[in-house]
Amino acid sequence: MNASASTAGRVPGLSAPDDNGERLYKRPVEKSGGHGVGWSEITPYTFVTYTGWEEKPVSIADPEGTEIDAKFVSEAEGELKVLLAPILRFADFPDGSNPQIQDILSPASFIQGFAPELIGDPVQPEDVLNMYSDTRGGLVFYNYELKSHW
Repeated sequence: MNASASTAGRVPGLSAPDDNGERLYKRPVEKSGGHGVGWSEITPYTFVTYTGWEEKPVSIADPEGTEIDAKFVSEAEGELKVLLAPILRFADFPDGSNPQIQDILSPASFIQGFAPELIGDPVQPEDVLNMYSDTRGGLVFYNYELKSHW
């Protein structure tokens, strides 16, 4: 293990491509459980990407924002960032409750609030080409296609 991989936020989790060119990202167990004060433990997550995407190290000290948990770059496609936000930053929920993203923010409010971390600038309505939510594994996900995504 090299020096950068031994730092919690910089532990890589992207697999080598399989025979179909798919690469599995699995959030490494060695990454710290949360990002700091006010954070709950982060639920492990996985997703599939393809050859051409490379994982880049992140840090909670990055000027792009502490909510960036993973970042990937493709010369052809741009950047992909996984943002994990502390729920208690947005609202006060009773102990033992299990608030979900749709209980806290609308898709439009989310992209307006996190655009500086995602694209480096505030997002304008005309910059959002597509915005939708879907449910996977019982969780709601907000998805966006932006005019300038890199």
